[in-house]
Amino acid sequence: MHVMDNNQVKILLQRYRLGLCSAEEIEAIEQWYNDLVNNSSIEVPAGEIAQLDEEIKAVVFEAIKNEKAQLTPVNKKINYLRYAAAILTLVSIGALLFFLLPRKNLDDNMSNRAVATTDALPGGDKATLTLGSGAKISLDSAKNGFLAEQGATSVLKIGPGQIAYSSNASDQEPALSNTITTPKAAQYAIILPDGTKVWLNASSSLQFPSKFDGHQRKVTLTGEGYFEVQHDDQKPFIVQANTAEIHDLGTAFNINAYNDEPTLQVTLVEGSANVKTGVAELILEPGTAAIVKNNQVSKETADVATTLAWKNGIFQFNKASLESVMRQIARWYDLDIEYRATSNQLFSGSIYRNSKASEIFKILEENDSNIHFTINEKKIIVHK
Repeated sequence: MHVMDNNQVKILLQRYRLGLCSAEEIEAIEQWYNDLVNNSSIEVPAGEIAQLDEEIKAVVFEAIKNEKAQLTPVNKKINYLRYAAAILTLVSIGALLFFLLPRKNLDDNMSNRAVATTDALPGGDKATLTLGSGAKISLDSAKNGFLAEQGATSVLKIGPGQIAYSSNASDQEPALSNTITTPKAAQYAIILPDGTKVWLNASSSLQFPSKFDGHQRKVTLTGEGYFEVQHDDQKPFIVQANTAEIHDLGTAFNINAYNDEPTLQVTLVEGSANVKTGVAELILEPGTAAIVKNNQVSKETADVATTLAWKNGIFQFNKASLESVMRQIARWYDLDIEYRATSNQLFSGSIYRNSKASEIFKILEENDSNIHFTINEKKIIVHK
């Protein structure tokens, strides 16, 4: 029987506590839990339990406290350490560590990166985490498991392209400012100390505290991010993006706040959000978008599928200008653009973001046969 080490235990329990387990993982956990409870012949060697240090015991207790309503054992008088031991053996039934966030894992593309001058390969899961001490962690090269500790807040890498913060609410130490940054040709996801989930697109950053003190939870975004906010009426969640503030009212939303885009756009997927600038504000309903320009805010019907396509591993264009298309391509393939020709054509279509750049350019050329694309090392040349 293979036994998971402490880091693997922490990862699986963190994922289960935060609701990230797949249906297969949940079923496996519940089945093993019930088998352990109802079958006294199942024994776990004492040495395995001995591997649980005090920190893991605390995580186990929290997981049971928060999630026990999802488990349905016949015998409810359970020893918490036996439950932990059951988790330790889950790997033997194939329930360990699926990559669960709804986005395409592009690690295979990154492992064989050898770019010719006529093509470019797509981005992948890369980011840098800057801690309150100023220390920097390269997340793409970090192994799964414990990354850092700030006061009573632990930082864990819980899967490819995914980290999570676990904060002790009783911690009296001051919060520290942290920043996660994605370069070009990169994306990453993070679970904040309050359980809010954020997906970051290429060339983006999110500044946030190691824990949320006070009467509000405020973060700062540059670039593009998709938020699934853990709502709390007593502690509103606020995103500062350029000159706008987005106030959560029970919300999932996307913010596109790249400096090279002509406007800032907030697209509401569910719930409600209040978008404010220094001189204007409006409330969004699901399926609408706020367009912010020169501190003025207007509302329009949103194309949610197109807006969220990047998060699901797709380029999706719906009557997009050549310049808009090329900005997205340049960020994802880490390329610069040189225009020797342009187009008045509007482009529509979809293609996976793990495609080679040349495959996308073929589609664009089919839309407008008057323009062509050449990749010269790190530059896209648009020409006739």
